[in-house]
Amino acid sequence: MSIAFSRSIRSMNQDSFRPGLIGMSILMATLAAWMVWFFLARIPIYESSREFRVQQDGALSVTFPPDTLARILPGQKATLRLAATAGQAEQTLSAEVLRIPANRQGAVEIYLFSTVEALHQPGLSGEVRVEVEIVSPAVLALRSARQRLGDGNTHQ
Repeated sequence: MSIAFSRSIRSMNQDSFRPGLIGMSILMATLAAWMVWFFLARIPIYESSREFRVQQDGALSVTFPPDTLARILPGQKATLRLAATAGQAEQTLSAEVLRIPANRQGAVEIYLFSTVEALHQPGLSGEVRVEVEIVSPAVLALRSARQRLGDGNTHQ
């Protein structure tokens, strides 16, 4: 059954693009917010080690693999996360990289900003993390794509 032409014209004139326009505006705003996050957000990249010892002055001597030492520089932020023990809860301490061996082999010296009595207990375990760089999600995505394509040089 066909509709009279005048009725179909009236129906088309009453149609509104407003719901579609609102939906497209919301979609575009969401896409713009995601793009801003993708290129401007900052994500810290860490190198970590569980091999450390406390020196007499309270500084840490931390052992990293030689390839990792190339990314660690004096002045970088570090954290020491001490594992929970029978008498104490897990602790996180702020620190900073103090010295790196000249030959890029051996242990890195890390200065702790606070001294804790628990550091001088035997059998101390935990993890030291050094913030080596801060990158955007876009950089991480590009590195991942480059790695999947077979280029092993991912730290540029």
